[in-house]
Amino acid sequence: MPKEHSRHAKKPPSLGRNAAKQEAIDAGKKWETPMWRLDYLLSMVMMVHLIACPWTKVEESFNVQAIHDMLFHGTNISQYDHQQFPGPVPRTFLGALAVSAVAVLPKVLAVDLLGSEKIFALFLARAALHVLVHAALSTFIRAVATQFGRSTATWLVFITASQFHFLFYVSRPLPNVFALPLVILATTAWINGRDRKMIIYAALATIVFRSELCLLFGPMLLMSLIKQTISFRRAFTKAFQFGLLALGLTVLVDSWFWGRPVWPEGEVLWFNTVRNQSSKWGVAPFLWYFYSVIPRFLLTSLPFFVVGLVTSRVMRTILLPFAIFVALYSLLPHKELRFIIYIVPVLNLGAAVGCSHLARINRFWKAVAGLHIPLNVCLTFFFLAVSSRNYLGGDALKQLHSLEPPTASVHVYLDNFSCQNGVSRFLHMNEKWIYNKSEEVRFEEDAPWAAFTHVIAEAKYEQLLATRGFQVVSSLYGFSGFNLTVPRLDEVLNFEWSPVVWIEKVQILKQQKIAT
Repeated sequence: MPKEHSRHAKKPPSLGRNAAKQEAIDAGKKWETPMWRLDYLLSMVMMVHLIACPWTKVEESFNVQAIHDMLFHGTNISQYDHQQFPGPVPRTFLGALAVSAVAVLPKVLAVDLLGSEKIFALFLARAALHVLVHAALSTFIRAVATQFGRSTATWLVFITASQFHFLFYVSRPLPNVFALPLVILATTAWINGRDRKMIIYAALATIVFRSELCLLFGPMLLMSLIKQTISFRRAFTKAFQFGLLALGLTVLVDSWFWGRPVWPEGEVLWFNTVRNQSSKWGVAPFLWYFYSVIPRFLLTSLPFFVVGLVTSRVMRTILLPFAIFVALYSLLPHKELRFIIYIVPVLNLGAAVGCSHLARINRFWKAVAGLHIPLNVCLTFFFLAVSSRNYLGGDALKQLHSLEPPTASVHVYLDNFSCQNGVSRFLHMNEKWIYNKSEEVRFEEDAPWAAFTHVIAEAKYEQLLATRGFQVVSSLYGFSGFNLTVPRLDEVLNFEWSPVVWIEKVQILKQQKIAT
């Protein structure tokens, strides 16, 4: 693909195409030296997100439980969580297997040998997932340094580090995040004109993790065919070969885990697209991704993204298949922010191109471009503070382990809300305790409650549980919404006004007979 370079290149463009090409290669090499590896800033920021929000939600449940089971149960499939809670459709174990392969040695050293708490393995697993994404993202950044110049690559790093959603998600064990490194590598290969590599990564990502990615890689391949950077015969041959290889891999591995012949992503495709069952989890308007999600991805980088598109023909070419992907995917009624997480590196590249263009005009516009980075950071810290209070089930179960001695006899029931908002097997830290998350327990029924010593449940069940002999020992407050009232001056000066509203959402309850 065509290449763009900074005005401040060491050699003038008049030296010819070969000299310009060598400048771009030199820029990429300089980026590879330690002093220019600013992309490690992204890892440090990710760790902040991980420490602030260590727990996982229901959409991450299958993979986080699978990672736990691989790390702690190995090949003993009978002890795996999916045997009891299989979910509406089977999911692939390949993503969890890749993360576990990276995390197993640190887990053995930290947990098995040094005796760290079990939840430390969750940190290690999520950090391992980030390592995989970071490796792919570093390759993308080096390609940007080569194609657009070191200045644009530097802007890309700072823009990405300043935003909230991308780095918040990249360590979360979601199918979309498992596919993300492959999508980034495929995009990098496509930008560099290496279509065969793009097809390999695309086949793995589409067949194994997210079938809808054919809506992204299809337009990419079509553009390459139009430009004749690859022949139709070679493209078809590579796609068929590696598609078949990816299909064989996922069927072989996942059939063993599930105990029956299965292509998980094929069943997910049928469930979500043909049967349209995903609509049960909510629907959104056709343009929702465009007017809601993309602005949230970019934050205050949005106007600079527009500048990048207007001033760079290459940027418009790179963005085209991603725009087609979002438009086509918008036809599916059920929408979630994470479904299009793959477009963020390209969106940020557009913003980086825009910032780099403005920075070359004069110091004023460079300052304008630079000012939006701290604005993004402020918004990110606010969003992170709010998000850290959205995993109350995990917070409550962690707190219960500090409220009761390790030798206590505990049989805790975890309600559906708690299990969906933070609880995972990584928080089952005491082997002597019983952690019950049975879906057969009903708050309206009297029978099972005498067996439980503790309950972690939504606050709305307090009165009902009080009639069963439970009393509240701790309450946890979560985000409810934004405070739309206008604060008085004295409320602001005395820190009595908050921009958000917190309400009691989860309680830890204990049998009264145990307390006396």
